[in-house]
Amino acid sequence: MLDSSFFRESQSPSSRRQGGSAATERPRTQASGILQMWRELEDEHVRARERLRHQRSIDSNTIVYLYCFGEQ
Repeated sequence: MLDSSFFRESQSPSSRRQGGSAATERPRTQASGILQMWRELEDEHVRARERLRHQRSIDSNTIVYLYCFGEQ
């Protein structure tokens, strides 16, 4: 996990000098957006693994069927 210094360092020098609420909200907004993207990537990864597992199961069942009953 990224520590908070990553977000502070990624902020531009001019926005750090401003010091107002916009400067303090921007890193939180960036962090929130990055976290949302990360969660979406994780969700897609889980779905892809489920699809792969399902496809392997179908392939395995097909092999067993062909072994037991031969091609007809």
